[in-house]
Amino acid sequence: VWLGDIFNFLDEGILIVNQKGLVVESNNVAEKIFNSIGIKPKGLHADELWERIDHSETADVRMLEDENSATTVSRDLYINDGEYPVIYEIDTEPFMSHIDNDTGEYLIMTEVTRNRLYIERLQDLAGVDSLTGLINRYGYERTLHEWDREENLPLSLIIGDVNDLKDYNDQWGHKAGDDLLVNVAQILAKSCPADGVVAR
Repeated sequence: VWLGDIFNFLDEGILIVNQKGLVVESNNVAEKIFNSIGIKPKGLHADELWERIDHSETADVRMLEDENSATTVSRDLYINDGEYPVIYEIDTEPFMSHIDNDTGEYLIMTEVTRNRLYIERLQDLAGVDSLTGLINRYGYERTLHEWDREENLPLSLIIGDVNDLKDYNDQWGHKAGDDLLVNVAQILAKSCPADGVVAR
């Protein structure tokens, strides 16, 4: 009994996934996290859990990447049910039961909202869109201000839009929508002359 009390006393949300990929247990914090987005994780296959999150209107999973090496630093669950998102870093740890030699993994969700919002704010101040790597509005306005000189005239501005992005997200999920935006950004960046700028 005391082990269950400790499991539910932890500040982190924890799901236990068996070797078949099924969520077999969750603590109270994990239940609260997933209840807030209308998902009951126990009994779901981990792939189905991620798919349901991907199709949720109030949650999505984002990767925080190292800009220098383009490697994933962390996987974060964003829950957008208020003015600001609540963000959980998702870690996995393997386990092996000493009772029946069952194996699987713990999915550990640690609330990191303040940290991630600071990172996003710093990226904004740096003028970089965290999803696409393009310059953001701040970077665009700073660049436009720097270029707005007589010797740079005339300047050309092309404005574009990805049509029906909301419908695409609803149909295929936010991860697919993010991938689409990244692909469009890469195509535009490759097509842009060396002395031009692509911004989001």
